[in-house]
Amino acid sequence: MKKERLVALLLSERARPLRFVFTGGLCGLIQLLLFLLLTRADWQPLLANIIAFLFSAQVNFVLSISFTWSDRIQTERKGLLARWLAFHGSILGTALLNQLVFFLAHLLIPDQLAAIAGIGAGALANFVLLDRGVFRHRQKARN
Repeated sequence: MKKERLVALLLSERARPLRFVFTGGLCGLIQLLLFLLLTRADWQPLLANIIAFLFSAQVNFVLSISFTWSDRIQTERKGLLARWLAFHGSILGTALLNQLVFFLAHLLIPDQLAAIAGIGAGALANFVLLDRGVFRHRQKARN
């Protein structure tokens, strides 16, 4: 019984931020590892970073629909392509926010802290956009 309760708690609405952090952390690790593999194979770093980001974004999308927001997906009729496009539009916007915060912050604080500030701002905005937009829970219309 305890295992079922733990799984139910993990998949609950209240645990969604934890699932979001897990998914984002795992995808960040995947992106970093792929970047390292590509650069060690003599890929140009900018191209390696772009490829690693794009691959990680696909993994993030799959984990988002199957784990982070899986309860909402089961009740939605929104097409997979439309959701994929909305997801990528969201992460593009938050990636730009991340870079803007980093750029402004690095003028005032060390680069590592500026990077953390950018990641934090992007992650917070991403959670809100995905939770309230891309994976928003819609109430069924009552007749």
